[in-house]
Order: sequence, then structure tokens, then C-alpha cells
Amino acid sequence: MSTELSEKFKVKALNELREDDLRKKQALEQFREWISKQGHIKNCRTDDNFLLRFLRVKKYTNASAFKMLENFLARLQLYPNWFKNLYFNDERIMELYECGFIFPLKERDENGCRVIMIQASKLDTNKFTMADVLKIINFVIFTLLEEDETQISGFVYIFDNAEISFDFISMFSLIDLKNYMSCIENAIPCRQKCGIWINLPNFAVKLLDFIKSLVNKKLRDRGYFYHDAEKLNNHVDLKILPKELGGQVPISEMMADFKEIALKMESKLRTIEEIKIDLDYMKNCESGDAESFRKLEID
Repeated sequence: MSTELSEKFKVKALNELREDDLRKKQALEQFREWISKQGHIKNCRTDDNFLLRFLRVKKYTNASAFKMLENFLARLQLYPNWFKNLYFNDERIMELYECGFIFPLKERDENGCRVIMIQASKLDTNKFTMADVLKIINFVIFTLLEEDETQISGFVYIFDNAEISFDFISMFSLIDLKNYMSCIENAIPCRQKCGIWINLPNFAVKLLDFIKSLVNKKLRDRGYFYHDAEKLNNHVDLKILPKELGGQVPISEMMADFKEIALKMESKLRTIEEIKIDLDYMKNCESGDAESFRKLEID
């Protein structure tokens, strides 16, 4: 069930997403009715929280929310290395998390966004792959999307590239990056509010230029790139950063807090894996997205 929102998030949902009690009730009823008629979708979650993430990201434009659900389920099956077994009992997720590569900050930013910190230097490029990186990012995102407040406010990402190696850059496949950015834009139901790259070396700029070329103008305009960390406070209150970066709470405590959250949410994430969609139907239907599925398989 969806949790009771504080007044702050109710107002934000109304002002930014057109969400009120009546619209939400009607949209959920229509979404469930639509799902019940889709023979190509099996075992779909129909609880409020799961459906609302699609309605909210599409600002209650039902047809767009329905299409995003289809896109989401199709990507989960097309890319199992990125989207399956998103739990701490997956050995590679556990190892990559424990090294401090990625974790959400303990506090939200002033806009209510969840802030995700990624420390590129913590990644052992001899041990982990691009698929591991995308998988753990999805693990964190999917876990936090079980929070209604996060569905409403979205995510801010801080990519700390201090001491990054060229091996880190070279591990990324351009085709996989293209396909993953398509997932970000068209399939993963979350509000991407801001991406901040700090301590960026010159040799990483070309890769970021390529990534920017893959996304729409709205997402490009929400990306900020700095060769140091001095302007980070233009985007995030430094008090919510880890103690190691000038904040108040140590990284170890932030990581422990998220681990507790993730373990509580594990059963909900498992139900997402049980949902199936007929990919042959998606490829052959008369939707504008059908051609994109064929291209994804070719890639």
C-alpha cells in the first residue's frame, strides 16, 4: 500500500504532478482495469505504490504511464544482467556495495529528492564489469522507488570522479550506454532531477559528451560538470554530504542505513521479477516503440 504523505509532499505532488486524492483514485482504478485486459502482461503488481511510480513520472497522463510500464517490463527481460537479482544476497551486488561505490545520503535535499553518491575510485575494474555497475545503480534506484516521497521528488546524483582511472572509462561499452540511457528516458519510472559530476579529469570529458548526446535536452540541461568539488554547494546543502566530504554523518552510517532499508524492501523487489511481458507481442504490435525493441535486440 502507498504510505500516508506529509503535507509537504502532498503539496509538491499537487503542484508538480497534478496529484490529488480524486485523480489518484480514478487513475489507479483505470490502470488496474487496463492491466487486467492486457494478455501480454502476466503477474503484474497492482498495489498503489507500484502503479503510482508510472503515473507520477508521467504526471497522470494515463496512456503514457501505461506505455512506460510496458517499456519497463520489456527492458527487464531484454537486459537481465542489469535488472535481475537486485538483492544483497547477490554476491556481486554485496561486494560492490560494501566497497563504497554507491550509497544514498541519509537526508533528502531541500526539494525532497533522494541524493545518490557514486565514488568511481572505489570500483575495482579488474573485478567488476559495466553490467555490475548498472545493476547496483538499478538496485539502489528500485529500492528507493518503494518510497512514495522519492517517486514524487525524484533523484539527484553526485558522481565523484576523484582518482578515477582510464580503466574505469574504458570499461563502458558505447552500445550498452546507448541502450541504458534509453532505459533511463523511456522505461525506468523515476524523476531524474539533477546529475552533478565533480573532480572530473579531462580524459573523461569525451565519454560524458557521448552520454549527453544520447538524452533529451531536458536531461542534458540537468547535468553539471566540474573539474573540482568547489561548486557542489551550488546544488546540494553541504550539511547532508558524508562527513568525509564536509557533512555530518559518516559514510559507514549512511551505508548501514540504506542496507537496512534494502533488506526491508527485498520482498517487494522480488515481486517485480515475477512480472512477465510477451516480447514477441511488443515487437509486433502497432506501437511506435516496436521498432525500438527490434533495434535493441540487434544491438
